[in-house]
Amino acid sequence: MGFDDVEFAAICDVDSARMQDDIKKIEEVYGKKPQIFSDYRKMLERKDIDAIIVGSPDHWHALNLIHAWRKTLT
Repeated sequence: MGFDDVEFAAICDVDSARMQDDIKKIEEVYGKKPQIFSDYRKMLERKDIDAIIVGSPDHWHALNLIHAWRKTLT
């Protein structure tokens, strides 16, 4: 956050209650509400996302990374 040339396009969490504060902060900083997902695989279907930040528990990091990397190959 805080970069003028960055758009915060989407946010994903299986627990929608945890996202509310994050969504509000993104709207305040960027002036636009991000698209909301509960399944990161659906988020990765967007063709306009160039980078992701994975904040999942340790045992999920590898799978999230592999799926994001595979997106770059298609």
